[in-house]
Amino acid sequence: MAHRLHLVVTNGLCLWLKNRSGGNDEDFYDDSMTLISTEDDNDMQKNSSATTMNSSSQQQDDNDGEIIMDIGEGDSSLEEEDDNDDEIEDADDGMNDHWDEGVICEENGDIATSLRLTTGTTATEITVEEQEYIGATVEKMRTITKMITKSSIISEYVNKVKLRYNIKRTVNLDTKTRWNSTQRSIETFLMNKEAIVALHHEKSNLKLSKSQRNKLIGNELDSEGWLMLDTIETVLRPFKFATEFISGQHYSTIGTAYNAIIQIKEYLEDTSGSSTNLDKLKALLLQRLKQYFFEDELQLQLLQVRLVRFFWN
Repeated sequence: MAHRLHLVVTNGLCLWLKNRSGGNDEDFYDDSMTLISTEDDNDMQKNSSATTMNSSSQQQDDNDGEIIMDIGEGDSSLEEEDDNDDEIEDADDGMNDHWDEGVICEENGDIATSLRLTTGTTATEITVEEQEYIGATVEKMRTITKMITKSSIISEYVNKVKLRYNIKRTVNLDTKTRWNSTQRSIETFLMNKEAIVALHHEKSNLKLSKSQRNKLIGNELDSEGWLMLDTIETVLRPFKFATEFISGQHYSTIGTAYNAIIQIKEYLEDTSGSSTNLDKLKALLLQRLKQYFFEDELQLQLLQVRLVRFFWN
């Protein structure tokens, strides 16, 4: 049951959907951000030579609130860090419970067309582009998280900003085998928003390679992207508690598990009817919930039989 709930979330929100180009996830950029301008390259060369500047010019500017890294110490040459983020292993890679089975990881018929989902008297239109945008936004978050985790320069800068804003939590990667790891990853990413925005703003002042700066530019979230992450985190909160019950982290019975599924269904059916992002995410999740629990006759009968046995015993 917990695995089916996992598929409801991962496939409903396209959390592991690959980009259209079929290329490396780490090179997933907006079309408009693929190339770096000549002016940006010139700025990079200036930053390399600027390492000889007096360290006093690199102090924190209290007037505009920006935090500037001290790049005047050490080797004046541009530091080239290894950009192979694939070496970073997910925390749950050691698990072998096959929860990644059934997770949609590439484009197929499931989102080949726009959807018109009806909840009660409310109809919600969701285009293919809107479905893909959800997965693309989460993928950008993963890329930035990997860069913060892997690059010592980026990590040091982010930690300095976190101290300024008193941010206690650290960004962490999610894993395909645990949907709630994505919820936690989004939650911590949002908590570190000030540090991440500052990182993008100050990337020209950091000793990063061209590839790293290119990657930061291509994966920068705009206001719409941040809002989408916030909405995803909001819609997934009820699933967090349901999964804890069903997985037996606290206590689990067929009665509580069945009740958790019903409560999630009622939550997803409760929409404003205004076609907001939250309503659209609810509609996508409700579609998958019905598919994996209520349209599967065998699964539904199994739930009902176990529930009857539970109460009779």
